[in-house]
Amino acid sequence: MLALNMAIVSINRILTTQDRIVLEQEYQDIINNLSLGNIESDYELTALYTEYRNDELHFFKKTARRRSKTLQ
Repeated sequence: MLALNMAIVSINRILTTQDRIVLEQEYQDIINNLSLGNIESDYELTALYTEYRNDELHFFKKTARRRSKTLQ
């Protein structure tokens, strides 16, 4: 339950700000404050979170490239 709540709060912050720095901070907060060993047996949850994180990183990198091209 704790992992799910932390993920929901993080996703909300990430989507609200749409900032790569916030994405990285939220990722670090979850890693530092959550013992993944407690949920390691739930491979679906771990895989889902990893997939979501990778998708968001890809999105933010793509958006950053578009912004930099627009500013040039």
